[in-house]
Order: sequence, then C-alpha cells, then structure tokens
Amino acid sequence: VVLATSIAETSLTIEGITVVVDSGFTRVNKFDPRSGLTRLETVRISKDAADQRAGRAGRLGPGICIRLWTEGMHAGLAA
Repeated sequence: VVLATSIAETSLTIEGITVVVDSGFTRVNKFDPRSGLTRLETVRISKDAADQRAGRAGRLGPGICIRLWTEGMHAGLAA
C-alpha cells in the first residue's frame, strides 16, 4: 500500500504495490515576499497528478486506487 505522496507521481516502480490511497493533496513550496522565506503549503492536486498517482497501483499488475474525494470533486480538479 502506498499512501499517495509525490513518490506515487514519479517514474519509480516499487514491486508489489497493488493499492494506492490518495488524499488528493500535495505540499508545494510557496515564497512569502513579506517574510522573504519559502514555506510548504498544502494544496489540492491536479487531475493529471491524481491520474499519475492512481497509475502506481497497477504498474506491474492489477491494482486499485482509493481516492478520498468524490467523483464530483474529481471532475472539478484543475487540469
């Protein structure tokens, strides 16, 4: 089981992965000009990223992806 993170979006193939649980969020660097620092911000993933994550489950054989959001929310994700 992979709890979907950026690793599930890479070309890395891990043998035996058959299930991916995807929260639908990712952490991105955001620069704050007021503080002059970069910080991590949690944001919704894009539709493309969700499809890439789901593909990890079936990379080497049959697999499933459990998405923790509705089909309606998925349709509304940014491309």
